[in-house]
Amino acid sequence: MNNSYEVLLKYKIKYETEEPVPLNDVIDALKSLEILLQNADNIISEISNVEILGHQIYVQKIETGSLVEEFVIKVIFGDQQKYDDFLRWLHQTNMRNIILGAILGGALTVGFEYLTKNNTVPQAQPTSHIENSPNAMIINFAPNTISEELKAEVNAAVKKHIQDKNEVAKQTLNFFEPLKNDNKSYVTFGEGDEKASIPVETVRQVPKKFIPRKNNRFEDLNGVSVKLRATDLDSKKTGWAGSIEGITDRVRIELDPTLEPASLYGKAHIVADVTLERDFSAKKNQLIPKRIIVRSIYEQ
Repeated sequence: MNNSYEVLLKYKIKYETEEPVPLNDVIDALKSLEILLQNADNIISEISNVEILGHQIYVQKIETGSLVEEFVIKVIFGDQQKYDDFLRWLHQTNMRNIILGAILGGALTVGFEYLTKNNTVPQAQPTSHIENSPNAMIINFAPNTISEELKAEVNAAVKKHIQDKNEVAKQTLNFFEPLKNDNKSYVTFGEGDEKASIPVETVRQVPKKFIPRKNNRFEDLNGVSVKLRATDLDSKKTGWAGSIEGITDRVRIELDPTLEPASLYGKAHIVADVTLERDFSAKKNQLIPKRIIVRSIYEQ
């Protein structure tokens, strides 16, 4: 006999809009849940202290007009004891109807903060900032439905398990896609006394577009001509500056640990194998040379 130890957690999201939501926006919003809730099992396990084997996300119902999404997460356990322990935790914390909203709130908070603080696209209006505290969330929960301590635990667990903030930021934008053309729109979560919301004022601050900051790029260049403009024979990392002919202006130079600074004494020009580091400039919207690392020097 194949015993199944599963708990179904249901949650409802309603986009309060005056106009029907375009199909593409509905699809984007639904797909965003897969990423925003992809670590739900790890997060639930961490805050409940119950081992979980995995989880699956299902869409239960979609209603048109003001878009309503009802979805279910199936939480899977390895045995009866863990199943019972989790049910007991849900009962003791009154979190059965709140936990998914808390996890989603934590992920959207990370995405919103990353969008507003790291976006390389200038904003048309000043952005609002969520209160800088461990228990702050973008979702406003009804009084006495979730403790500040538990919100802080959820936030910490969400941040711990996020591996790609750029992707979370992208999916946060997708989550808000159904509201982008209605400046009076907002989102509600759950039902009855446990109903929560993201208010109009916050929705208005969500950027319309996100271009993530690009990482630094490293490129190996061999046999290039390097002009030395400043040297420091007592250091391999500070006091050095120069340029690669035809490629960079004057930038900082560092020497490989195997090279002796004294070997460059009196030289204004060398031929070398180098690594060029370029850094992304938001102002210029391009990668610009930042540092030259000299790996080896050709004898001349």
